[in-house]
Amino acid sequence: MKNIKYLKLIAKENLNIESSIGMLPTLSFIQKIGISKAILKASGLKEGKAGKKQVALLILCILAIIDGTTNIRQIPHFIQKNRHLCSLLGFKELPKYDAIYKLLKRINKDNSFVKKIKAKMQDIIKKYYINDQEAIIADIDATYMETKKESGSLNYKNEKSISALLCHIGKEKIVWDFDLREGSSSPAYGISKIVNDFFAKTNDIKIQKLIRSDSAGYQGEVINICERKGGYFVIKVSEHYDFDQLVKDKAYTKYEDEKDCIYSTDLIHTMNNTDPFRVVGYTENYEGELFSRSGYIATNIGKEKAGYEIVKIYRKRATQEQSIEELKNESGFRYVPSKDKDINNIYGCLCILAYNIMVLIQYLMKSKGIDLDWEIMDKRFRIKTFRYYFIHLAGKIVKRSRQIIVYIAKIENKWWEALLSFWNSCFGFGFYYR
Repeated sequence: MKNIKYLKLIAKENLNIESSIGMLPTLSFIQKIGISKAILKASGLKEGKAGKKQVALLILCILAIIDGTTNIRQIPHFIQKNRHLCSLLGFKELPKYDAIYKLLKRINKDNSFVKKIKAKMQDIIKKYYINDQEAIIADIDATYMETKKESGSLNYKNEKSISALLCHIGKEKIVWDFDLREGSSSPAYGISKIVNDFFAKTNDIKIQKLIRSDSAGYQGEVINICERKGGYFVIKVSEHYDFDQLVKDKAYTKYEDEKDCIYSTDLIHTMNNTDPFRVVGYTENYEGELFSRSGYIATNIGKEKAGYEIVKIYRKRATQEQSIEELKNESGFRYVPSKDKDINNIYGCLCILAYNIMVLIQYLMKSKGIDLDWEIMDKRFRIKTFRYYFIHLAGKIVKRSRQIIVYIAKIENKWWEALLSFWNSCFGFGFYYR
């Protein structure tokens, strides 16, 4: 269905959309970047009415997560609240929870759906995001999804869970890759595979690439992949390695500004089967703390970057922690819904897909939409803020003569330009406000 037809159909129904008129441009965006076709191809469903209906049901699940649903059992409530979306997607009757559960179980046998949709998601990220970048940083970290089901195993907090290894890229922290594992899995397990796949799938894009990780990524295999593929790495050295005797007689270089006081020194180190690489030892003093913080960071960045600059590059990993918190608390990724591994994998995949859609819309609004000149839009705002100003709005669409008019509930004046950019980015034609 062409994007303009969404608005014409809604205008024809003359409905008052009480809570989520922002779902219409979001649905248009999903169709525009090819998610619907990717789901149909990945699921192995036939291209008839039945196949399209099941694809539409998966899209409803994604829209429900974008709307703020944090549990698979809340999806029918979202469907009930947004009947106009069901009619747009061709449903004569509202889908029930059992239909959603059975569909998820059927299409992801042996994790086939997740693998295919992940590959398509990476193609979309390359097309709309990576190709615009001069350099890209991939942050890798592990988290866990809580469960009370039999499928969970005990994690380091002695809680039943599924362990998730996530790779975020860029300033916007789009999820590039993920792997759901047993809760008892080591955080280091699978990092080398994600790093190797990242370089392999972005090999055709000739930009600088950097891998950033905590001590779980401090592995000879990871370092060798980065060196072999021409990439950089900034990785925290595991606490099992003690360089204190080596730096005892070395001079530390002091760097101080209004916020930081960092002492750093350089070492050369090697691991089994690796070439020598640089290790930056550092000590930081924080106002109000009794003891200084110290540690070591491994990197293959040369002397053109001073030790304190390497420390600052590593510090920016904190933005990935914030993104993981958003993914878990605001995109349904905190809990797994079932004891069935295939269902858990596809649900986690849909949560990540919904999160990436919201982040990508924000990026396109700022980079390709209307020029936004207020300070608040210069930073990446939280998903909760995005929903509040762009999704959860009451409104109505009417058709007069040859014009489609969208009435939106009143919001703060400074957000009008951003709202206009949101609709234009998603529909691809020019709205204007009056």
